[in-house]
Amino acid sequence: MTVDLNLEEALLYNNGPNAHNRILVFGTSDGLKLFTGADTLSIDGKLAMAPTIFKQIYVIRIPFGDTAVTSVYVLLPNKTRATFEELFQAIVDK
Repeated sequence: MTVDLNLEEALLYNNGPNAHNRILVFGTSDGLKLFTGADTLSIDGKLAMAPTIFKQIYVIRIPFGDTAVTSVYVLLPNKTRATFEELFQAIVDK
């Protein structure tokens, strides 16, 4: 089995390499559809696993049948309200 991943499509949001608080959001159009149609989100922030230039890996999962699927993966620089507002606005804008 092979997977043809278009990295431009996988990178849903990048506020830029010069951003003071850089945010990277990875996902697919199918994951975004699940996100926008979801009544419930499961969110998990992994602090210890984040690359050194980021504070947190943030995973948003959506209920799907008897399980849950990952909608987006996010690399966050911090855990401030402004950062989370920018994150969710970026997802909604997609």
